[in-house]
Amino acid sequence: MFTSHKYLGFLSATLILFLGTSVAHSQKASQKKLGIGVPVLSGGWEVTVKNARKANELKTYIGDTYTANPGYIFLIVDIMFRNLDNSERTVSTKNIAIINPKSEIISARGSGDGTSFCGVDCDATNYFQAGSERAISFVFVLEKEAINQVFKLQFQDLPRIPFRVKSKSALPASEVTSMPKESAKSAASTQPEVLMKIVKEFPAPGGSVTGITWDGSCLWLSDIDGTIFKVDSSGKTLEALSVDAVSLAFDGSSFWRFTKISFGPPWDLICRFQIKDAKTKMLSSFEATEGSGGGGELRNDLEWDGTSLWLSNANQYNVFRIDTSGSKLSKFAFPKKVRGVAWDGSYLWLAFFEDYFSPTTISVVDTQGNILNSFPSSVFEINGLAWGNKHLWAVGKATSHGRKVLIYQIDVSQAKNTLTSR
Repeated sequence: MFTSHKYLGFLSATLILFLGTSVAHSQKASQKKLGIGVPVLSGGWEVTVKNARKANELKTYIGDTYTANPGYIFLIVDIMFRNLDNSERTVSTKNIAIINPKSEIISARGSGDGTSFCGVDCDATNYFQAGSERAISFVFVLEKEAINQVFKLQFQDLPRIPFRVKSKSALPASEVTSMPKESAKSAASTQPEVLMKIVKEFPAPGGSVTGITWDGSCLWLSDIDGTIFKVDSSGKTLEALSVDAVSLAFDGSSFWRFTKISFGPPWDLICRFQIKDAKTKMLSSFEATEGSGGGGELRNDLEWDGTSLWLSNANQYNVFRIDTSGSKLSKFAFPKKVRGVAWDGSYLWLAFFEDYFSPTTISVVDTQGNILNSFPSSVFEINGLAWGNKHLWAVGKATSHGRKVLIYQIDVSQAKNTLTSR
């Protein structure tokens, strides 16, 4: 077959013209003007300004109210963040600012969940696991006469996103960004599969439950106000006893409790006791290994593995294995605060969260302290874990900064399957 150079030159020129036109059309179609409701992708983040609103008062998580000074007003910007990176990252109040028409930078003064906030002039850090997303509302303090201006959101190296209070459509702007739909779709497909399913949940008795254990047929819950509750698996309270305990463990015949002493030393004690006829009998006690000291966080969980005890220490980021006399057998350090510990017969299940602005992660750890796998938790602020009836049980909350303490029964069978396939 013979083809002339003249024909090939014509074909090449036509192909180049066609491809150039197609690329230009594709780029034009994938560009959108920035504004409210338009996602922006850059630096491993997808950021969307969802709304901008004004308020004269702010409610805090603890019930306080902040009122704007005369002549000033609060600007609340609701933003959806999605972490497209493969590692955990953070968004801090310090990372967010807005720019007014005079090119003046105005820093965020606080953040929250949209209805409640950490306050004014508070630095809150929000943690994002790989593939996770969350809506955060940031607070700015403005003069009232400036509230209706067009502002631009500034976050890391993202193009500045213009917005205005009560705007319902994207605002005209000189900056545009490429928004291929395929990128957002592929990012969504990388989000972690949900491997832990909540089977049931019910309100915890008392107001400050932090500890939980399983005695073979029922749950026992410890309230830091000085009461332990026997509860069936449906949430019905069967018994309540006056016992001072932060956390509990059950060894098959007797209970163990971790407790704090207001006026020490010793500051922290682990006590073994039995319950019979609605009365408790002390069997033994010893000082907790490297306890958190007086006045520390009440975030020390306790668990029994058949021969020894495991104690988590949130303040020191550690987990200790100790024998029944209090001698330390091993100690493992972790990069985050360990809030809960449970033993399933083979592995430890640890609950991690740093503060009230960060999500909870549940990790499976072997007896040498090696993390075998980690899973994002839909239960927030876990302060106690237990293993019972082939399920993981947790003391936690339904939302970050939630007030009501709940008890969760969690099916982790799919999560356990990931361990056998390793």
